[in-house]
Amino acid sequence: MKKVLVKEHIILDKELFDSFYADAKKKGLLVISNKKGRAEMSTGIFMLNGIPDVSKNDHYIKRVLFGLIQKYGCFHFTSKRFQEKMLLYEYKDETKTWSSYNRFE
Repeated sequence: MKKVLVKEHIILDKELFDSFYADAKKKGLLVISNKKGRAEMSTGIFMLNGIPDVSKNDHYIKRVLFGLIQKYGCFHFTSKRFQEKMLLYEYKDETKTWSSYNRFE
């Protein structure tokens, strides 16, 4: 799989994360996925390992998603789930910033 750099030196602060979360809650998709599991906000539905959990409030969901993003340093996001290709965001230790990539097979 080939990665094409779209944008670099992104600072993932609370405001940017909140905008990603709001887009994912309306019509987008925010996914943290690895071999240990998967957490996602998909068009307003929070899921852990493919199981929807509607009993959690926004504060809890944001805390879980942001914590997993910080822990694993990688996530996927698209603001329009069925119209746009998801971008891969990766944390770069050297610059302490994030970069976004398109992924091609």
